[in-house]
Amino acid sequence: MLYISYHKKDIQILLNYGTTKEFPSDKYFHRILGSKGKDPVSRVIYESQPGKWDENIREQGNVVNFNGIFYTYYSGYKGNYPGNFGNVYVGVLKSEDGKNWNSMGKAFDVPSEDPYVVIDQHTEECIMYFEGKNKNTWKEIKKARSKDCVNFIVDNSFSFTPVLIAGRFDNKQVASPVSIDQYLIYEGLGEMYGIENPGVLGLSDINNKRKLIYPGRTAFWESIVVPDDIMKKNDTYFLSYHAWDGVAKQWVSNVIRSKDLLSWKASADLQPVFNFLDLSPNGIHFFDKGKCVNFIAAKKNKIYEFYSESLKKFNIDSCGFANN
Repeated sequence: MLYISYHKKDIQILLNYGTTKEFPSDKYFHRILGSKGKDPVSRVIYESQPGKWDENIREQGNVVNFNGIFYTYYSGYKGNYPGNFGNVYVGVLKSEDGKNWNSMGKAFDVPSEDPYVVIDQHTEECIMYFEGKNKNTWKEIKKARSKDCVNFIVDNSFSFTPVLIAGRFDNKQVASPVSIDQYLIYEGLGEMYGIENPGVLGLSDINNKRKLIYPGRTAFWESIVVPDDIMKKNDTYFLSYHAWDGVAKQWVSNVIRSKDLLSWKASADLQPVFNFLDLSPNGIHFFDKGKCVNFIAAKKNKIYEFYSESLKKFNIDSCGFANN
């Protein structure tokens, strides 16, 4: 894959692809040198067993609070993953106290991964967006519905696919859905400027009107960007994502913030919020407990809850484990 670089002179070109806000100045995109973060304090909330359908955990999903009960989602598979996408499925965990979790099995018996669930306050339904894992792998985001956040039925009327127009940032692949306020944020791969671009962040409304909202910065620590989770505190949105550091050859995670879902900023120190990503190469997810936030992540066959003081730079408190 040939990576491209974004400079100030490119901002107007990016705007022409649908972005309506100017991106941060080039100093925002400075290369990250070194790592000064510390591993978080964590506890295992789920461990899959050898021989089971989810003996390997592929992608961690988000956490929702539905009628006072917490649910989180993940995708797992048995055996080998590469080249055998038909054996990966979405699993559900349930907790009444936010500490002790029970497996509820598969959400549905359809090959799928990268689940993201939101609560429709009007219909009181749990809506899951996910990647379909079949011959259209990484080319279709689908939707499922549930009345209890455990047993889902696929909604075949919904299909979110690449826009097959030359020069689009998302005309090759769409993946890793995240949703809030009826908007869908996703990873798009395409061919801006007539050449292939890496993963960038796109935004779609309910009318399928799409915009490029965050391109990342190629050749630096976020040469590929993939959305993981989103939450809103007061009037600010916080988006977690994982990014590929093409220099260090590793994944890192970061959090950016926005007032309008279009213009995104990082913390003033320009450092990734999390640079200990040996815990989870597939992202960090918020565990929003109201007045404070912990995190959920997965590695191999385990799912962890952890806490970190990293979000203090955004004036968000960690819950810790003392009373949680």
